[in-house]
Amino acid sequence: MKQTIAIIGPPFSGKTKLAQLYNQNSINLGEYAHSLPPTNSLRKECSLYWQEGKTFSGNLVLKLLEKYPLSDESWLLLDGTPRNLDQVLAIESFFGVIGFIELNVELSIWMDRVKNDLTTRSHREDSTLGKLIQRRLNYFEEVEKLRAVSMDWDRLDNSKDFEITKEKFEILIKNILKRRNQNERIYGYSR
Repeated sequence: MKQTIAIIGPPFSGKTKLAQLYNQNSINLGEYAHSLPPTNSLRKECSLYWQEGKTFSGNLVLKLLEKYPLSDESWLLLDGTPRNLDQVLAIESFFGVIGFIELNVELSIWMDRVKNDLTTRSHREDSTLGKLIQRRLNYFEEVEKLRAVSMDWDRLDNSKDFEITKEKFEILIKNILKRRNQNERIYGYSR
């Protein structure tokens, strides 16, 4: 069973940019869903969620994971998933989550990123200011529930200086993998 580290945070907190540092290990279900042809039944199902500004159900996450071209790496980064408890349970049934990294970003930086997105990616169904703000609010409602079920939770404040954030992120990844390896040696399992 593949072990995964989930990178979570509100929209535009920098999850994808950091996950791209480990491109071969990274899974972004939202981008994958957007890459599906508009006539694809899975894409149509995702569109219903995007149009309402809602997060994917656990069942839809499982369907996406079953179709996702997974790499052969021993561990993976989940970019932006899970976003709610239903998704956590779905992912746990697919592979084990060994840690969460929650990204936080200042509101002023977030607003700049939203403005940029609205001018560069307005073709997406979920790229309206109202829907983006709703997704941010939904995230903060759900994150407390996620913390309650997680055994390994780290928080990273994403600064304007990407190099500093990148360095801290790489240290967190190494520490999570190190803790997993220590648990395997001590307890005989990775969680």
